[in-house]
Amino acid sequence: MPGFLVSFGALSPTVHGLVVSSILLPAAFTSFFAGHLADKVGRLNAITLGAVIYAVGAAVEAGAVSLVMFIPGRALAGIGEGFFLSTVVVYICEICPPERRGPVASLVQLLTTFGIPAGYFNCYGSVNIESPYSWRLPFILQAVLAVALACTCRFLPSSPRWEIVVISPEQDRQLTDFSWIFSNSKRNWSLLERL
Repeated sequence: MPGFLVSFGALSPTVHGLVVSSILLPAAFTSFFAGHLADKVGRLNAITLGAVIYAVGAAVEAGAVSLVMFIPGRALAGIGEGFFLSTVVVYICEICPPERRGPVASLVQLLTTFGIPAGYFNCYGSVNIESPYSWRLPFILQAVLAVALACTCRFLPSSPRWEIVVISPEQDRQLTDFSWIFSNSKRNWSLLERL
């Protein structure tokens, strides 16, 4: 974008590669630890934390006055992306009925694919703005959407699988009689499969 070049100047191929990879590498690295975090704090809390970190990173990118500020903002957004993207699919698989897990879990990838051209058209729509907002506006929109994701997570049900993993010994004693699950009722077997 011309406005980006006015703000930061022309980037060498090496710096351009650093700017692009500064979001991808932290996202890939963080995704290795997202499962452990989600097991400790819960799926929704991990998604919320990732969305908040992503929003802060996008806000830093939007407010950047130099590449020294812009690149760490992208890295921070990558850390948040690694946390929430890898946990979202796990959460979806844990709350969906077995017969719908495949299509619903693949919906995340489909929406990501639709998000890429939406981002391109967002940038295309803002490229002609005669101010630094031409390149800052897409990052502001990313921050707003990440905050919306974090806020929405507060209204979603917790993962039943995660609740079973973190059940306390006191609660465990109350649930010692599982004989009703193993009856011949098809409904009860489907409940067990969902967990």
